[in-house]
Amino acid sequence: MAEKKSAGGAVKAWLKLVRIEHALMSCVGVGIAMLLAIKQPYIIPNLSMHASAEFGFWPAPPLLAWLLALAVPFFINISSFALNDYFDIEADRKNGQLKRPLVSGALKPSVALWTAILGYAIGMLAGWLLNPVCGTIATIFTLLSIAYNYKLKDWPLVGNAYIALSMAIAFLFGAGAVMSKNDGLTGLLAMMTSFGWTTPLVLLFSPLFLIFSDGMPATILWLTAGAFFAGLAREIIKSVQDMEGDKKARNSKHLPILIGAQNALAVASVCVVGYSVCVAQLAGLMKDQPLTQFLLILSGAAYAAIALVLWKWAEKDYMLELARKASLYALMLALVAMLVGAI
Repeated sequence: MAEKKSAGGAVKAWLKLVRIEHALMSCVGVGIAMLLAIKQPYIIPNLSMHASAEFGFWPAPPLLAWLLALAVPFFINISSFALNDYFDIEADRKNGQLKRPLVSGALKPSVALWTAILGYAIGMLAGWLLNPVCGTIATIFTLLSIAYNYKLKDWPLVGNAYIALSMAIAFLFGAGAVMSKNDGLTGLLAMMTSFGWTTPLVLLFSPLFLIFSDGMPATILWLTAGAFFAGLAREIIKSVQDMEGDKKARNSKHLPILIGAQNALAVASVCVVGYSVCVAQLAGLMKDQPLTQFLLILSGAAYAAIALVLWKWAEKDYMLELARKASLYALMLALVAMLVGAI
């Protein structure tokens, strides 16, 4: 009985280590983008979603192709959080994060390290099995994740922007998983196969080709922008919460340390307003779906309230934590709204 309880405790600690809810949210974001892209009348879906992989290295049945697309954000997300806690054991102690699995001793650091190594490998492999664009995105964000956890998180705004981008890219990735070369990716795929030694450079900029692709739905672009603003706001708030411990443990030079907590929260407030604008645009595009529109308006209103909290009660630590949690729930509400609209 004790062994079962111990095993259950280890599983619970591992789920806490990898922040499983964030991985699942990314999967939902990718799935929503895939459904939205498939529904567009001018998009011819990638055959990997139906019979065989059009760009991949091997034929993929429909269910397997969907599982591969969802595996990428899932495994890269859990790897990133595991590696974050692996590098941050001392900083977490100084920030009073004593319930974190590695700090409390619930898990050994080696568990976090091996979770990161295996998760990154599986995520990249799944991306490349889908198509070169998805493989490139998976590889870029794996490398950025490692760089972020090792050093970028201590750079002013750079680390925050990376986390925001990692949230936003889920929607472009989902669209890239189903959009075929008939949807504006012809030039990119042609360059990949004919430019020889410059192919890696073309691959590096492939996410930009997705953004400017003729077939990219406006809903996905607004979702991407909204997720970026929401992620950036949340990360700046977290930097303010952790600034003392980060400064002592890692000599960080991130945004709140350089410009002060109040000024950093002012930047976060601007990002919160940016999210509300994006959600308003999405609601306008969904006027034929009243339930989706209503849920999006609620999400935007919640972020407007968060901006008020950051402006009036920023000096209270518990209000910052409340604002950060509320922002996550409001973002989840927007995802539910778009899922309802996509189905």
